[in-house]
Amino acid sequence: MAAVLTAVMVAVAAYCATRLFVPRWRDEDHPRELDVLHVLMGSVMIAMLIDVLPAGAGTVVIGTFALAAAWCFVRSFGGRARRLYNRFGVVCIGMVAMFGPHAALASTTDHHAAPHEMARMSGHQMMGRSAGLPDVGDVVSLLGIFAVLAMMSVALAAVVQLSVDRATTACRLSTACEIAMATAMGYMLAMAL
Repeated sequence: MAAVLTAVMVAVAAYCATRLFVPRWRDEDHPRELDVLHVLMGSVMIAMLIDVLPAGAGTVVIGTFALAAAWCFVRSFGGRARRLYNRFGVVCIGMVAMFGPHAALASTTDHHAAPHEMARMSGHQMMGRSAGLPDVGDVVSLLGIFAVLAMMSVALAAVVQLSVDRATTACRLSTACEIAMATAMGYMLAMAL
């Protein structure tokens, strides 16, 4: 499954990168900055899937996508692309949820697992137990479940938008990219639980 997801993410990242420079491939309502973030997100997901993400990258990824989620939240208050910003903000939160356990693991234990190793670890193995506090592994697992549900909701919202909005080829391709990224992220988050 990782090979299929990698191929899909390569296609999505390549399409979004090309769309930055070929205006007819972009819907007029689709902000360019979201394409830049799609390329970044696709690249990080590819690096995770083929196991080339450098050690310590989790913290950078968390910071980048937490800022992107906040930026999407602010941008979602106006303009025609409000729904795009809302959906992409949820996907950014999913990226933070995917890397949160890894960053916490690296800072609280001696074991420095690569992010892809989350799929083979339980929440308890990722986080360990903290004396006197709620079990962090259980909290992370619960947040992961919510993140998976959010990713599936993003994909469903994109499908619904296609049926409501004018469906130009650029709009269909953009929606297909959102569905592919949300589905791949949902799968990766589910594997981390």
